[in-house]
Amino acid sequence: MLNKPNTPLTPLRVNVLKTSPEDIWTLLDKNGISTSPIEWYEYALIAQCDTRTLTSLNEYKEGYFYIQQLSSMLPALALDVEPGYTVLDLCSAPGSKTTQIAELCQNNCSIVANDISAHRIHKVLATARAHGITSISTTVRAGESYGRTHADTFDKILVDVPCSMGQPYAQKNLKRLIQRQRGLLRSGFRALKPGGTLIYSTCSPRKEENDEVIEWLLKKEESAIIEPLSLQHIPQRWIDNPYIRIQKSETESDFFIAKITK
Repeated sequence: MLNKPNTPLTPLRVNVLKTSPEDIWTLLDKNGISTSPIEWYEYALIAQCDTRTLTSLNEYKEGYFYIQQLSSMLPALALDVEPGYTVLDLCSAPGSKTTQIAELCQNNCSIVANDISAHRIHKVLATARAHGITSISTTVRAGESYGRTHADTFDKILVDVPCSMGQPYAQKNLKRLIQRQRGLLRSGFRALKPGGTLIYSTCSPRKEENDEVIEWLLKKEESAIIEPLSLQHIPQRWIDNPYIRIQKSETESDFFIAKITK
């Protein structure tokens, strides 16, 4: 499918608990919206329209699909969940990755969605309700506390940390942000069961927030092991062993993903 000049492109994720990519393709086609598939994710589509056009559809409001950046879909895929797992999304709001995890495990995992903001966690719950997801429970607390209160508890943990997004930052503010990223990552790692998998991700190109945070954890936690990441069908240029690293020029934002096991 060729994109018409000046036509906006909006990525979306199909909620397979309610529908199928084929049915969403048919729905959008009936509404005059062309779509194209994503080779590396069968439940993602690119719609040739703006966001407002999609959000006006009843099927969007009823949770048949979710508008989400393509790079943002990768951490949940890297987590590689299966039915029956216990999962923690340490920095969950607004819930795009949390609901994706629930859909990938067929709504048959025990998922804890945590965020420090009660207002933001309400967005997670609202999205979960619209998507027909019943496997998510929520907590509102500082993510740095989980390593103390839930040591060796979860099979899979996603630590998608607040980051600079590559924007200019005063050095003291960046240092404070990196300290928080370290605290969240170490807390998540301590809450991980032996044999479990943790995915750390940011939408920043800065190595201080990415590689150096991972290297810091490896020095602090002897049982932490960095694992190579290679998702099926993703462009080879995104693979920067052992990480996945995406430049903003290729998708909607920079993205960094690391896989750690205990």
